[in-house]
Amino acid sequence: MRRCIWFVWIVPILLFIAAVAPGSVQGQLPPVFVTNTPPPPQPVISTPAAPINRFVLRSWRESDLLEVLHTRVRQLRPGTTDLQQAVQLIQYELAQRFPGAPHDPAAREGLVNAMLAAPPGTIDMRAVVRPYIEAALNRRGPDPQGKLLPFEQDGFQVGLIPANIDGTGSEDAVLHIRYTGPDDLVIYEDYTPVIAAANGIYRILTAPDLPAAPLGNLAQVEMVGVGDFNRDGLDELAISLDDGQLNRELRIFGWRGGNLVNLVQPGQQIRYGLIENWMAGGNPLEIRIYREESAEWQCLGEQAVTWRWNANFFRPAPSPEGYFFQNTANCLFYGAEPLYALPIDEALATINDILPFTPSEDDYSAQRARMIQAMLQAFKGDFGSALATTLDLESRAEPGSWLAEQTGAFITALGTPDIQPLQVCAALLEASAHGACNIDDALTRILAEHPLSRRRDIQEQLLELGIVVQNQLTLSTVGRAVRQAVRFYLAGEHWWAFAPLDPQFYIAEKIDPLPGFEPIRAPLPVITAPPAVYDALLVNDAPVTALTLMDGLIRSNPQAAVSAEVRFLQALSFDLLADRTRARQAYYDLWQQSPLSVWGQLAAEHLEQR
Repeated sequence: MRRCIWFVWIVPILLFIAAVAPGSVQGQLPPVFVTNTPPPPQPVISTPAAPINRFVLRSWRESDLLEVLHTRVRQLRPGTTDLQQAVQLIQYELAQRFPGAPHDPAAREGLVNAMLAAPPGTIDMRAVVRPYIEAALNRRGPDPQGKLLPFEQDGFQVGLIPANIDGTGSEDAVLHIRYTGPDDLVIYEDYTPVIAAANGIYRILTAPDLPAAPLGNLAQVEMVGVGDFNRDGLDELAISLDDGQLNRELRIFGWRGGNLVNLVQPGQQIRYGLIENWMAGGNPLEIRIYREESAEWQCLGEQAVTWRWNANFFRPAPSPEGYFFQNTANCLFYGAEPLYALPIDEALATINDILPFTPSEDDYSAQRARMIQAMLQAFKGDFGSALATTLDLESRAEPGSWLAEQTGAFITALGTPDIQPLQVCAALLEASAHGACNIDDALTRILAEHPLSRRRDIQEQLLELGIVVQNQLTLSTVGRAVRQAVRFYLAGEHWWAFAPLDPQFYIAEKIDPLPGFEPIRAPLPVITAPPAVYDALLVNDAPVTALTLMDGLIRSNPQAAVSAEVRFLQALSFDLLADRTRARQAYYDLWQQSPLSVWGQLAAEHLEQR
């Protein structure tokens, strides 16, 4: 019995020791449980154990830098933004020091597996996966008839679309490379051309802007077509990118000068909401591009654009008519604005005229219009109808939806004693983005219909409307009557001026904020690296430009702290420019001052003690 009790107590103790002391215990004892996926390595936290004159820049071997990359990849978890950026920079450094790495097939396979296990979209896997698939393709080769066939390689599904990429007569293709995880979640998807070289070796073509997904904001890539789109006798590849914007991007790649290049006019992007006419047989590409005209009403404008092949690039010719509203209820309502500035009965009649054109009562345009109806009824003083309209909307609102937020705010505000309609309006604006009201438009109507009396105090009269004035001052401008300007806050800052142009009443107008009262901007507390710095390194391979951008940020914000991220980018740029003295000092200082950060740990990897 005592042996059983001893065993019950000792196993949890051993498990606790193994958990808190991985370096000392796990190296001596086998793990208690064996899993298929090994846990990620714990970051090594240390500080310099010697002065800087005892350290030199590390003499990298490809295997050493690969190990650093492999370790960081395995540590990736959702939300670890710093670590994702660090992996990007290690990949860049690896490509600069050892072009084409990893060269060892086993090392490449291990790195591919580690990247596939990372959170989807956190790593750019193109430089590793494409050579990996290329090697697998060359091991397999064509079938006895000389044809390439689809195949599977360690979970990668590789489809083939026949194509004439380089015009040599040998079989070319576009590979569709796809890897999915549980529940068919796409981990990697890629469309890339492959050509057969003279020696029978297949070569995958790549370019910096030939995308794969998911990656960052890029959620999906889709093949739109393969064919001779410009009548040059060679096939081009057209790929659509879904990066979360209103319009997708279309990229067209072709063979030029022995390389795969983007054939869209430099400095231009093909953005489209709808493809109306495809480029089959050399026809022009006719598309419609969308533009947001009103976020509040979700009204879109659209313009026709024709892309033609001319002078070695696809070039745009926008329609001279420009953008026009789409024929939707959303745009009909937007065209009727400003509804709150209209006389109330006219605004209500306008809404009733347009409502029959909404697709359904659950459509966003109908919901927004009905909320405006309720608010207009409240401005009219018909609180019973306003509440009935809102309760009807609330009964059909999905939990957590925009409509649920708006109806909840309206009902709560309407139940507050002595609340004014302008304050209810402000409650709608504060409840959710694009609230169904407009303070300044409503005030325009109110002050036109019921102007402020010159016999009474301005602030007192505004308070009766639910407006608490924060500042009041006299404006004296050459050529204009002396006016009283007021500043108040109702779901945002507002400025209005009141001129004594009528014997009895003030004439009101909305004015721009006065300079002396602009909100004070908080100083930049910490300098972080903007995208331009990463573009300078990762896209343009220009460490000098990256250093110049960072130096400009630091000089412009002398009181701000410099983030560990920026300090590592400085050190790496010095390192790649062979400025060994400043690189060593920058790595050492970062390691000493920020040892707990990803950047401090990575700086330590770049130094070795003599």
